[in-house]
Amino acid sequence: MPDAFLVAGRGELQLAIIIETMRREGYELSVGRPEVVTKMIDGERPRAVEILIVDCPEEVVGAVTQMVGTRRGRMMKMVNHGSGRARLEFRIPARGLIGFRTQFLTETRAPAS
Repeated sequence: MPDAFLVAGRGELQLAIIIETMRREGYELSVGRPEVVTKMIDGERPRAVEILIVDCPEEVVGAVTQMVGTRRGRMMKMVNHGSGRARLEFRIPARGLIGFRTQFLTETRAPAS
C-alpha cells in the first residue's frame, strides 16, 4: 500500500492552498467532504464555536435568522443601520457552518463571488 497522508486545515483558503501546493508538487490526491475535527480535553469533547457576522438587507433578516437557527446558531446582537441594511451577530457551532454559504446565497439571492 502506498504512503498516505490525512491532511486537516481550517477554512477554505487554507485547504485550497494545501491542495494546490500538493498538486503542483506532483502528489496524487483525493479530496472528500469537509468534516469537523474534534479532540478530547480532560475527558470531554469541547465544541468548536464560531462568531458569524452577517451584513444583509433588512428584507432578508427573517430568512437569515431562520437558516442560522436551524443550524443551532444563537443571535447575540442585531444592529439596524437605518439605511436598509442590518448587521446580525450569531454564535454558531463550527459544524453548523458547513455548507452554509451555498444555502445563504440561494436564500438571499446574492450573486456568488
